[in-house]
Amino acid sequence: MREAISNTSPLLYLYRISVLDWLPKLFGEIWVPRAVALELEEGQQRGYDVLNPSSNVLLVSTLALVVLKVG
Repeated sequence: MREAISNTSPLLYLYRISVLDWLPKLFGEIWVPRAVALELEEGQQRGYDVLNPSSNVLLVSTLALVVLKVG
């Protein structure tokens, strides 16, 4: 299955319109820069309606990337 790389905006807006469930139909994994996960965590801490990266990601620390498991 395909893999993708994403920044914050696509993940945030798909989450906000409640269609993150589309992603497993399109991709096996979505690779996200660690900075994106940190940005989402910061937004959550500030009370914004954002995707919770800690419940949806597996940190790949050697690559400084996060893999969003969508399946």
